[in-house]
Amino acid sequence: MKVPLQNIDDVTIKHYYIQLSIYKYLLEKYANVEVEEMFIVYFSENIDNYEIIEVPYLKKEVELILENRRVKNMNSVPILLIGKSGSGKSTSLRNFTKEEVAVINVLGKPLPFKSDIKAPKIDDYTNIINQIKLTKKNVIVIDDSNYLITNEFIEKTSIKGYDKYN
Repeated sequence: MKVPLQNIDDVTIKHYYIQLSIYKYLLEKYANVEVEEMFIVYFSENIDNYEIIEVPYLKKEVELILENRRVKNMNSVPILLIGKSGSGKSTSLRNFTKEEVAVINVLGKPLPFKSDIKAPKIDDYTNIINQIKLTKKNVIVIDDSNYLITNEFIEKTSIKGYDKYN
């Protein structure tokens, strides 16, 4: 699964666990309704009867999801710069000072101009999110985010079928 649930197996049953845990969290927090237990009743043409599956409460994961959404919804305006290699996307940072901008450098390549801006090489989603949460700067640049997606696909080349897109 994607951040912040990257430590949970990306299987259908776990999706239901998370969904029901969110319902429980919201009911208890906002409707003052106590939910003691959660179950899934599984019916299938492949089994003669039904199966009752007890659902664990994933409160920590729900809180991570909500915190992640809170951080994303802060007063920010996402801007995406797209262009061919060498068209000046990274160079457009040259007028920022190191006090104004936090640069996350996915490839670890140097900036194409002289600068005292620090650009640590970070190429995984978890560490990028952590870096974003830690910075006090108003402008955050991920250079070059296309490689995050490319790296993810390259890592999944050995996975067969549609599983690689989960």
